[in-house]
Amino acid sequence: KTSDLRERSVKLAKLGKGDCDRFLLGWGDMAADAYYPSRYWLVELDGDGNEITSRMDVTTATMWSEDAEWATLGSGDVAWAHTWKRNVDGSPNRVGQTPYGKEAGRSCTWNGNGYGYTWGTLDDRPGGRFHTNEAFSMIYSCKCNDETPVPDTAVPTAVPTAVPTPIPDTPVPTQPDIDECVAKPCGKGQSCTDPDVSYASQHDFVCTCDSDKSVTKTDGPATCEKDECSADPCGAGQTCNDPDVSLTSLKDFTCTCDKDMSVQATGAAATCEVDECSMNPCGTGQSCKDPNQSYASQHDFVCTCDSDKSITKTDGPATCEKDECSTDPCGAGQTCADPNPSPASLKDFTCTCDKDMSVQATGAAATCEVDECSMNPCGTGQSCKDPNQSYASQHDFVCTCDSDKSITKTDGPATCEKDECSTDPCGAGQTCADPNPSPASLKDFTCTCDK
Repeated sequence: KTSDLRERSVKLAKLGKGDCDRFLLGWGDMAADAYYPSRYWLVELDGDGNEITSRMDVTTATMWSEDAEWATLGSGDVAWAHTWKRNVDGSPNRVGQTPYGKEAGRSCTWNGNGYGYTWGTLDDRPGGRFHTNEAFSMIYSCKCNDETPVPDTAVPTAVPTAVPTPIPDTPVPTQPDIDECVAKPCGKGQSCTDPDVSYASQHDFVCTCDSDKSVTKTDGPATCEKDECSADPCGAGQTCNDPDVSLTSLKDFTCTCDKDMSVQATGAAATCEVDECSMNPCGTGQSCKDPNQSYASQHDFVCTCDSDKSITKTDGPATCEKDECSTDPCGAGQTCADPNPSPASLKDFTCTCDKDMSVQATGAAATCEVDECSMNPCGTGQSCKDPNQSYASQHDFVCTCDSDKSITKTDGPATCEKDECSTDPCGAGQTCADPNPSPASLKDFTCTCDK
């Protein structure tokens, strides 16, 4: 794992001879998905672990694998060794990695698939890491015993050494080559090229977009895609789709209207029309007009009354009718009818008398007459007269006795007769007879003895 490799790249060794209380600490900076550190650092520590020199970036001078061991020499210097395997042209490959895929003329095996590490053991273990027999050694000198501090800018001195090699007269390289593309720094969809794999030339690798070879970036991944919909070019009420997000394909995004998916445009916002009148919001007896049918302009439709074009309303039905009968202008005993409830047609309602439907009036209450005498409310022997036959004036008829015109009664029959015998004026043993019970003929009753 990367975390394991990072931890194993940390090295610590004693500096100086005897009681010199100083140590050399080394470590590598490593990205999360890298196979090997990209930078190597050294710093001197005192016995309490405090840094007593500045941190030294020694990437261009040396390196070490996670399996390398540091040793303190009898001189008090710290030394370590590293191995490599040569390329087909005789140059040393990057210490720590091999290029992906086999190179022509190389006998590389890593469990049979041709991938793996280039450092390794000096033996020939089957299935193990690549073995090699070439190496270089590094020595870090310290003047601790002379109490002379090492300058902050000090870097280790590479001391080339040679291990017996089967390749005669082959010089041992002082620094290995580094192919920066091995760590796949560009990522998916890009190719990597390292124009100069020499140890001294780093951070010069170039990433090229597979989708557009003209798009490149040095020392980092190129920007190969641009989703044009990310800037919301279509706006509200539309859906954006970018079929090709490569940088060579611009202005190919489409805007589709949400309300009508058949309406779309390429490279610009579509003209989405919404006719608000299509849902008949005004209703019967009114016409509808939407002056601006764009999606952004809603609630602006206008309803116009068919009966009166001057009556309109925006964003809702107009009030085109006014039923004049709703206020009961005719009153009791009459029926009201408004033949045209348009606000433009007023005072055209009619009032019809319930008792006599032939009697009516327009624009006002009718004069409905009710002759209360027509039902003979007074009875026999009396005459009836209704002084006001309007519907509103009832119970005012007068009954007059035929036998005595002075006897009358309003709203009911008059008392035209008075039988004086009804009060038994004769008493017991006598028979009473009133020949004329008219109120005008009194004291004319007779009493006759029964014996």
